[in-house]
Amino acid sequence: MSSEELLLELIKIRSESGNEKAIGDYICNRLERSGFVAKKQAVNKATGNFNIYARAGKPKVIFSNHIDTVPVWPEVRKDKGKIFGRGACDNKSQVAAAIIAAEKALCARLTDFGLLFTVQEETDFAGAKKAINFVPECDLMVVGEPTSLKIVRGHNGIFVIELEAWGRSAHGSMPEKGVNAIERLIDDLGRLKNADLGEDKILGRNILNIARISGGTADNIVPDRATALLAYRTTVNSGNLLKKIKSLAKSKIKIMADFDPVINNIDGDLIKAIGRKVETARYFTEGSILKRKAKSTIILGAGNIKEAHGPKEFVSAAEYGKLVGIYLNIIEYYNRGKISAKK
Repeated sequence: MSSEELLLELIKIRSESGNEKAIGDYICNRLERSGFVAKKQAVNKATGNFNIYARAGKPKVIFSNHIDTVPVWPEVRKDKGKIFGRGACDNKSQVAAAIIAAEKALCARLTDFGLLFTVQEETDFAGAKKAINFVPECDLMVVGEPTSLKIVRGHNGIFVIELEAWGRSAHGSMPEKGVNAIERLIDDLGRLKNADLGEDKILGRNILNIARISGGTADNIVPDRATALLAYRTTVNSGNLLKKIKSLAKSKIKIMADFDPVINNIDGDLIKAIGRKVETARYFTEGSILKRKAKSTIILGAGNIKEAHGPKEFVSAAEYGKLVGIYLNIIEYYNRGKISAKK
């Protein structure tokens, strides 16, 4: 089976978050046929999904990829040098490239690398959270995501809060007799939207998305409760950010999600050896969780993040092919301290 045939086969297997058992079994069987021992780590007993870890020797580098996708299943096809289908770039091109590179490395008698495949990345990161107790520490964690073959050394974190404002209900014809919770909430949102919430010299400013607002029951009742969901893409410590939010908002604050931003110093010799551009990104990945298992963490994969989750999601077949070579180059670098030839 060629590398493209493997990618197309993986795309054909439905694997929405929480429904990854079939693709997990497929990957385990493939790795075992190739000579790896694939270990499973149960994540959700109700659905039967699991993380997968395989290794050769004592891993200095681990390639981590999530195997789940978002819902809706567009047509799987190859056309004019592009491979289409759900997960084509997010994230099955990375999954397939890691498997092919690992098999090539094994045939070349390269060692000291590992493969991690996680579940539920598109929902609650349950797989990555549990994988912390599943994989060993390593020198480099390569997290697969669509980066157009660029190395992402840092990205924003996620800090999600719910604001809850309370007032006092009254008849809609006499709003002065009540306290409008929606108006209180709007005042808080205005202050937060216009606030200077700090920035990082590399990652830049914090980004605020007012994601959801709800409140009120009828047009003739002054609302006594209103809520808003705020999603920050953070570039600074969330503790300092929370202090600032508390100083500006009068509403009750509930933390819904809190993941740190990622910023890494990386091996300059490795960067020169594989010859890829280095940048930072505003999105979030499992690298924020898995970074505690590695001295350094990078995000690297084929495809453009703009194509992910769309109705015509695709990856360039040529770019995917290059990724296989890049992953293999990284394994070789950690075996020999150099790359013998570009692949």
